[in-house]
Order: sequence, then structure tokens, then C-alpha cells
Amino acid sequence: MRVSGCLLFLFLLMGWGLTACKSALPLKHESSREWQPSTLSEQTLGRVRDGLRVYEQCVNDETRARLNDPGDSRQVTDRILHACEPRLNLIHDAFGAENVPVPLAQRYMRSKRSLAAQQILRTVMAHQAMRAAESESKP
Repeated sequence: MRVSGCLLFLFLLMGWGLTACKSALPLKHESSREWQPSTLSEQTLGRVRDGLRVYEQCVNDETRARLNDPGDSRQVTDRILHACEPRLNLIHDAFGAENVPVPLAQRYMRSKRSLAAQQILRTVMAHQAMRAAESESKP
């Protein structure tokens, strides 16, 4: 009985492995216009890098301009991010031209926006802390 149980388990395991391998193979009816991972052209990658550079430049300029804004650091950060949000459309357009699925493009843009938010918040909080320390040290 023990041998037959092991054989049954081995048979099920082999059958699952074959099914998993079959599902990993590409389908024959896939469209040639559909985006495939790791197939972005150098031109598209360049457009994404350029869009990211424009977005980062906007974030840096807006941060410098709004660094002394009064209010909570989170509100200042939100104002900076909202001012630069349209710059992310350059990246979205580059991905759209290459037929990258929208959820993947949105995830990429969300990650870049999140990194920018962390950096802005860190900078604004440090600047506000420095101003507070200066005002306390003055007699």
C-alpha cells in the first residue's frame, strides 16, 4: 500500500509539472502587436528616461520653490507632487506607444512618484526642522 501511495504521489507530481510547463509555453494565437517582457526598444527606453528626467527636474524645481511654504510637510509635499503630475504623462505615452499593459505602466509611474514623495518629504521635514532650530537659537 505504501509503494502504491508513493507512485500515486509521483504520478500526480509529474502530471502537475507537465501542466505547469504547458501553461508557460506561448500561445500560438498571440498578436504580434502585444507587448512582450524585455522587448522595449532603445528608443522607448530613451523616451522613458527623458520623461523621468523631466519629472525629476520638475520635482527639484518645485521643491526649491516651495521649501519655505508654511504648513504641514505632508501638505507641502502633496502640492509639489500635484504640480509635477502632468510630467508623468511623457512616460505613460512612451509605454503606450509600445503597447505595455496599462497596469504595468501605472505601477512603474506609481513607484517613481512614491520615491519622489519620500525624497521630497525628507527634504521638507529637514528644512522645517532646521528653520525651527534656528528660530529657537536666536535670542
